[in-house]
Amino acid sequence: MKVGRAIVAGLAGGVVMTGLAWIVRQLGIDMNAEMMLGDAYSVGLSTHTAPLLHLPAAAAIARLTHLKYFHDHVRIEDMLFDDVVRPRDGMLHPTDVQHGPALRKSVAEKYAI
Repeated sequence: MKVGRAIVAGLAGGVVMTGLAWIVRQLGIDMNAEMMLGDAYSVGLSTHTAPLLHLPAAAAIARLTHLKYFHDHVRIEDMLFDDVVRPRDGMLHPTDVQHGPALRKSVAEKYAI
């Protein structure tokens, strides 16, 4: 993963307050650069969209500030998958996951392109 000079300059200059991990756009769980930069500059890391995908990885991030929880993404995850984690006391708890998400194939086929 390439980290732009502007991002590093922003971290070094104290302009960046939180890094962003976006698993869906990065085509997999590869947040090493963000985590290392966060540790090097004492900056937190947040995740963006798709809570179902981000929750397991986010649980391993020591400097996690928050997991963004967008209603439209959660609605789609709830429609297409079983075993979706629900907020409890305003927080998502990775230990609430039973066996991981299972795709509801009959529902997903309706949206196939």
